[in-house]
Amino acid sequence: MNMNITEPNHDLGHGPFSIYLFEFSDGSTYTGQCGGKPEERWRKSYNEALTEKIEKDGGIDKVNKTILRTGLNKREADAFETYYACRYHSFTNGYNIRPTGRSNALLQISKDFEPLNVWDSATQVERVLGISHGNVIAAAKGKNRHSAGGFYWCWASALWLPEHLQRLMEKAAQKAEQSAAEHSANAEGKDAGLDKTSTSC
Repeated sequence: MNMNITEPNHDLGHGPFSIYLFEFSDGSTYTGQCGGKPEERWRKSYNEALTEKIEKDGGIDKVNKTILRTGLNKREADAFETYYACRYHSFTNGYNIRPTGRSNALLQISKDFEPLNVWDSATQVERVLGISHGNVIAAAKGKNRHSAGGFYWCWASALWLPEHLQRLMEKAAQKAEQSAAEHSANAEGKDAGLDKTSTSC
């Protein structure tokens, strides 16, 4: 079974819900949630379009699966599922049904672009965390600022990630790739130096 597991710090310990991601061979995705073990949920039925896609990719065992977050309560699971569906384009290039309704709820997002908490409003954030509600709203809109209180913010009912967050994520990914390439080049240089030393002995 093709599966990736989240790191332990992705377990919030608040409840039994998990968020998972299916990635298909054509690049399309599906983001789901479950109240038990994801491995057990994957064996149960899905809607017709998703079931057909799973079968086209050779069955559930052939689909690349990632458990994105665990230890969530139901409220967090609903909000986090929407966030990850936006992040992995499951609404626009996948099999998630677009959520309906509008909400003032906000997602608090770490600098690693992982959701940490869901808040009913910016006013609640200010009351509990002491971060100006105006700054939180401005960060969610991404016009005058990108973060507030050391966190990124976005509306919990968004159908896609705000452009400023998408750009920040892309820059972070490019920086990580560049750092990995430099590290690899340095390691190769050290190995070459060791080879020369051993040859001259």
